[in-house]
Amino acid sequence: MDFETGQAELDFDAEFQFTAGFFDRIHKTPHLQVTTTLTTEAATGKLRSGSGMRLVGGQGKLLGIARVPKTGDWFLDPFLMLPTDAFAMLSAEFTIVDV
Repeated sequence: MDFETGQAELDFDAEFQFTAGFFDRIHKTPHLQVTTTLTTEAATGKLRSGSGMRLVGGQGKLLGIARVPKTGDWFLDPFLMLPTDAFAMLSAEFTIVDV
């Protein structure tokens, strides 16, 4: 985080798992790993792009684009149209506290 310019970056690492019920059984897909750097600057993927907003008065918007690869799952890949871009956005408010 650069307090003079308001530019900020944050590592984002998340894991998701989709489950669906079919008749009497549950279909569990492989985990989807989404890893990117959220930034107050521009982010570009193969299919999506966007710009964050630098921190002004402690408030800003960080965003990131992550490429999500195919999982090899017969259901999940076509359902999510993998591979594709995942778009993550975080509205943020920072307060500096002296202790």
